[in-house]
Amino acid sequence: MGQHLRLQLALRQVNIFLNTALVSFATSALSGLTARWTGSKTVDMAMIAAVLLLIPGVPSLNAQNDILEGHPTLGSARAVWVVIMLVFLTVGVWLGQMVLGEGR
Repeated sequence: MGQHLRLQLALRQVNIFLNTALVSFATSALSGLTARWTGSKTVDMAMIAAVLLLIPGVPSLNAQNDILEGHPTLGSARAVWVVIMLVFLTVGVWLGQMVLGEGR
């Protein structure tokens, strides 16, 4: 469901960072609610696992590679993009935890 929502928001040209926050909120809240309904003791872990599709792995490797190959400006720009994506992902999960009362 998260990937479908991500695609639909991308087709509507929603900002990539807002897209990340919305998808991480929706998927973490849905998985947390499902984990709670099934009686799981690891609701927080289910919420975090649901957003793994949003982790920017390739861009982070590219940033590292650019810096190591002697392109620090390009690598730093990519690294900043990765950090911003992770911040929005974290905000979405945090909002999902707050809605479900799982935040600590």
